[in-house]
Amino acid sequence: MTKLTDPVEGKISDQEPDEESFGTSEHDESVLSETEIGALPEKITQTPNPFDGYPLARKVKVGEVMVSATYIMLLKDPDNIFQDPSGRGVTHEFFAKNKQGEDIRLEDADGKLKKPKVEKRTSVTLKSYHNRITVHPITGEATDTVFDRYIMVGSRERMCALVPSHIARAQICLMVDNKGVIRIDRRYELADPKQASRIREVFNQVHYQQMKTERMAQKFDQDPGLSG
Repeated sequence: MTKLTDPVEGKISDQEPDEESFGTSEHDESVLSETEIGALPEKITQTPNPFDGYPLARKVKVGEVMVSATYIMLLKDPDNIFQDPSGRGVTHEFFAKNKQGEDIRLEDADGKLKKPKVEKRTSVTLKSYHNRITVHPITGEATDTVFDRYIMVGSRERMCALVPSHIARAQICLMVDNKGVIRIDRRYELADPKQASRIREVFNQVHYQQMKTERMAQKFDQDPGLSG
């Protein structure tokens, strides 16, 4: 005999739901996956470097070396450099050399080496060069930039300095006047002027750090609990 069945019997909608029916599929777009969540990356707490991704300018010859123009700063008017009078008429000694190119030094009665033998003396004038000392706002490390190199610009020779530090270039190019306004130091020129906006960003960061340090120092001086 053929068994008769209810036409709707066995439909899932009419059956008792099991636990798996409440689960979710890997492709369920209404639910987050483990790969989508995460904490903030550590790098966002770091101050971005304005020169990240900046294409360095082409290399040019400075003396005997090839250097990216981005690192070169030129002194606009070297004729205004003060020449220290103490550098005039300085005696320069040339030491005698042996066949190996070493200084010839005689021994005294005790067997100690004397000062190298002088072959000739001449009077020279030591030139004074313009320099700038800049300080890293965080590490406190000082950089002494000396404009004592020469570079050809067109058909004439110009005095320049190599400044690989973006922070040092920013502190040389820009300054804050006594009213707190950022000004351009017109004594200098950049071999790569395209970096101007980045230099300004670096200077903003440097100035912020300097002001922060000054405020902390003032707070330390004013708070008796901190100063003593």
